[in-house]
Amino acid sequence: MRAQHLFILLALVEAVFALMAGEHSHTLSLHDSYVVVAKSHVRWGIVLLALLFAAAYAMMQHVGRPIGGVIGRVHFAFTLLGLLLPALAMAMQDEANAQIGSMAALIGMLLFLAGPLVFLFGLVMALLRSPGIPGEA
Repeated sequence: MRAQHLFILLALVEAVFALMAGEHSHTLSLHDSYVVVAKSHVRWGIVLLALLFAAAYAMMQHVGRPIGGVIGRVHFAFTLLGLLLPALAMAMQDEANAQIGSMAALIGMLLFLAGPLVFLFGLVMALLRSPGIPGEA
């Protein structure tokens, strides 16, 4: 399955979750202030991000400089794990699992941030490759 299809699938799943989120919200504590963010807004942001990545992969495929298939799958895996591990950390909010939950959240955030770096690496490699040389689509 191509990376653009994986990201479209992620966008569809997140859109369903966004519709089910209702009016629940996250309260983020940033030093002396609090930010309240609706869960559905976070989900819709993930949908938009996934659709942007899918469009970028499809566009590069269309212009004849596809981003490598392995790069796309690694990018998708980092993004998915980056979304799942913090969710796991939120589920482990009791005292016994606090250390494991905070470590899962940290690793998840790092993986989520590593995903776009992998994408940029693949994009640069695809742009440097001569057109007409087939990549790993």
